[in-house]
Formats: sequence, structure tokens, C-alpha cells
Amino acid sequence: MARESDVNIGRVQRTARLPALIAGELADQIKAGKIKPGERLPVEPELAARFGVSRTVVREAVARLRSDGVVRSRQGAGVFVSDRSPQTTLRINRELLLDKARFAQLFELRTTLEITAAGLAAERRDSASTAEIRSALQRLRNVPGTDSTSVEADLDFHHAIALAANNTFMAEFIRFISAQIRESISETRRHRDPDDSARRTYEEHEAIFAAIRKGDPATAKRAMRRHLANGFVRLCG
Repeated sequence: MARESDVNIGRVQRTARLPALIAGELADQIKAGKIKPGERLPVEPELAARFGVSRTVVREAVARLRSDGVVRSRQGAGVFVSDRSPQTTLRINRELLLDKARFAQLFELRTTLEITAAGLAAERRDSASTAEIRSALQRLRNVPGTDSTSVEADLDFHHAIALAANNTFMAEFIRFISAQIRESISETRRHRDPDDSARRTYEEHEAIFAAIRKGDPATAKRAMRRHLANGFVRLCG
């Protein structure tokens, strides 16, 4: 664990791109060797205090680093700098996603993968994977649409479906793409009617789950296609 004096993380000016700026600052510290491979990052409240931002912003910044392979999570232990080189991982310049056409291309890839995953999950699900999807769905129902945990529950639902499809590479790609669009989903939920958005989103997810639980691939794929088409409108409308 690097000492605070070794990790000179200053306060970042507040802008609309705080997570990107904080992720870049942390990445620079890691590249400079001030936080070394295998060392644990400071905990979320500590990073929030150092940067002068909310824990939600820190969480999104760390999610960026995780999706780029710079850090990795250990259950119950924290977030650690990856031992492997980030250059070996798939990366997307998120600034490019500010362009609506580029974002649409990424969402198109997401749609292709997740429709296929929903169909495979309906064919291959077992009791354990079905329980994981149900758990994420229940969490999505029980948290307000403006709560940051609702985004996590939403993405966990999609990842649980990908895992139920029993294709490791598909699950990894879906998790990667989800990390790229997390901020867009959060921003949209903050600015739209949260109650209406949460209700519609839950109903769409519930339809997907029902089809997977019944073992109906065609219906699961249609429900996922409808959900993602509606999701794109909500994000980019």
C-alpha cells in the first residue's frame, strides 16, 4: 500500500467529466510507480476526500480503470493495481463516445451481443444462474431510479444473463461495454423522470427474465431487443 505522501493526488477542478479526469490522474500515478502493481488503491471515502468529490464520482472513475485493466477488484479486500500491463487490454477512448454516432456504434455492438446472450441464456440457464438474474432484478426493483446502485443493479442484471449464456468471452465483452456506457446511463437517470424511467426499465427487464426462466430463446431475444432499443432512445433520444 502506497503511503499518502507517495501518492500526491490533488483536488481536481469540478467539471462535467470528473470521472475521466480522476481516472486519468490515478492512471498517471500508477504509471509513475507511485502506486505499484499489486498495491491496493486508497479506499473510496479516502479518494473522495482527496479529490473533493462524491463517492459516486470516485466509483465511476475506478470503474473506468477496471474496464481498462489498470486495476482489479478482490472480493472483500479492495481494488488493486493490476499486475499485467494495461496495454494488453481492450481500450476505448471515452472522449470519442461524446460523439453520438460513435456512441451509437458501440450501442449497436452491445445490442448484437446481448440479444444473442439472452437467447443462449434461455437455452443454457440453470438454477444458480437463474437465481443470479432474479437477484439483480429484485435489486433493480427495490432501489430508486436516481440511486447510483440502480445503475449497478441494471448492469449486474445484464452481466448475469451473459454468464447464464455460458460463454466466457461474450460475458467479458458485455461487461467491458457496460463499463463504457455506465456514465451515460447515470446521467440520463438524473435528468429524466426517475419514477417513470425506473418503472419502464423494470418492466422491460422483468419481461426478459420471464422468457429466460421459461426457457424461451425467441421471446428472450425479442424482449432484449425491445429493451435495448428503448434504452438507446432514453440515452440519446
